[in-house]
Amino acid sequence: MKELGRTVLNICNIIPGGVVCFFPSYKHEETVFSFWMKNGIIESISKKKQIFREPKLSSQLDTVLGQYARCIKCNSENKNGITGALLLSVVGGKMSEGINFSDNLG
Repeated sequence: MKELGRTVLNICNIIPGGVVCFFPSYKHEETVFSFWMKNGIIESISKKKQIFREPKLSSQLDTVLGQYARCIKCNSENKNGITGALLLSVVGGKMSEGINFSDNLG
């Protein structure tokens, strides 16, 4: 999990705009996110990308996607060190089907 965190951090340092990282399940995403929190990886990523997580509730999907897209647009126009956003998502989840991550979104 540490190596995955370092890889995602490196990608976030290089890629402007949005980065989407898919996990095989919500449980695995939660496990990895907790590990990254404890080991400072989330803190390091947060210096370059605002972090969003796929919601479990369908009613929150549009809100999270809207915030993710706005963050990417706003940060591409600012020079505050943040270069976009990272979206942690789940394969087969609400965000993996029918959503077009085009342009800077991912």
